Amino acid sequence: MTQWPTTSFAGNARSGDELKKSHVVDTLGALKVEPWLTAHADPSRWVLLAVSCGANIADYVAQKAVEAGRLLDPVEVVAQVLMTHSSLEVSPTHSEIKLANSYFYDKAMCTLAWKLFLPDEEFSLDHPAANPLIPGRGPPLKLMPPTLTVVA
Repeated sequence: MTQWPTTSFAGNARSGDELKKSHVVDTLGALKVEPWLTAHADPSRWVLLAVSCGANIADYVAQKAVEAGRLLDPVEVVAQVLMTHSSLEVSPTHSEIKLANSYFYDKAMCTLAWKLFLPDEEFSLDHPAANPLIPGRGPPLKLMPPTLTVVA
């Protein structure tokens, strides 16, 4: 049976001891304690890692976690790794225009992905989730978790 790691807590409803118990769900949906995860993992400490537009979303999730503050206790985003995140804007950059339909970049597909992610009433390529470079994007950087940004 394939086992997918997961955690079994909901908000603040469980104690710290219960939170440290890591569980796996087998393919039939049975939930059981996973000894290795229980001994070595701390599901209250999250590191977000993502690539491309997923990196934008991970950064946005980290921003929202910082803004939520103690509401997420005991869960905390302790770091993030953002790899080759995109910075689409309403006003396209020179490289976006030049490479709009290249082998590695399809602007129409990227725009469609953002339309599927953002609610209709909030869709904009200058939404803080889509564009990490807009002014006033969220909490000051000094409040954000340590971040490794990989660019290419």
